Amino acid sequence: MTINLSDNSPRNSYTVNQGATASTFEVQFAFFDNDYLNVYVDGTLKTLTTHYTTSDDQDNTVAHVQGEDGYIHFTSGNAVTGATGGSLVVITRDIDLDRVTDFPTSGPFDVASLNTELDRMIGITADLKDDTTRALVLNDSDAAADLVLPLKSSRLGKVLGFNSSSGNV
Repeated sequence: MTINLSDNSPRNSYTVNQGATASTFEVQFAFFDNDYLNVYVDGTLKTLTTHYTTSDDQDNTVAHVQGEDGYIHFTSGNAVTGATGGSLVVITRDIDLDRVTDFPTSGPFDVASLNTELDRMIGITADLKDDTTRALVLNDSDAAADLVLPLKSSRLGKVLGFNSSSGNV
């Protein structure tokens, strides 16, 4: 499988309307291991096998294949019923930062493993891009600034503000 670079957002969001129940949600991005998925319902992280499983089809009859998109199926008793105002299901990918393939210095070269490893690297890059686009960042044209937050004990009960002359936190 080759990851399409132009459409590689590692995040899907679904709304379950108030009173409606849903148990299957499409994962519209490639994931290489079921453990690389985070599934949240109304901000609460759900657990693989306890709350949901994965598959390659909507009917939950085909096991998930590494590097493909697929589906989340909530297990019996864990289907999502929309709360007052609706419930939000968010599925994200978070690939472990590790190397899973080691190529031999001589002998046959496993091109399929190389392609999978390269797809994982593109996936990791997309995961990081998703994190950074959701973070507080400076514009490229802005001067450097110190955005390191004070220790928790110093910021408890405080509002985030910026120095009027330096722009620092």
